[in-house]
Amino acid sequence: MKSFGHSGFTGTYAWADPEEQIVYVFLSNRTFPDAGNRLLITEDVRTKIQAIIYKAIIN
Repeated sequence: MKSFGHSGFTGTYAWADPEEQIVYVFLSNRTFPDAGNRLLITEDVRTKIQAIIYKAIIN
């Protein structure tokens, strides 16, 4: 409940969870080769990586 984060236009993603002592930063440039590139969004890469991080900690 105390976690917070932000996803930026270029695909950058930052998330902090003080209770689990996690800081997750994903740096990207989804606007390459142009701003119409939506692959990062449609594949849900950032959220899938975040889920893997949580599973690794919980298990």
